[in-house]
Amino acid sequence: MDDAYLGGSRSGGRRGRGAVGKTPFVAAVSTGPEGRPRKLQLVPVRGFRKREIACGAEH
Repeated sequence: MDDAYLGGSRSGGRRGRGAVGKTPFVAAVSTGPEGRPRKLQLVPVRGFRKREIACGAEH
């Protein structure tokens, strides 16, 4: 699992996690017996606190 932001303005304005227009999401990858990725799930969340991620996981 990992967290990331998607979108946002490319020029001008603030960069990184504080940029306007970005959507936070959590990414989870399941792997097979040989360790290769088999399935990817992206879930949008309100933020990256435990409570917000737990609510996002209910999707």
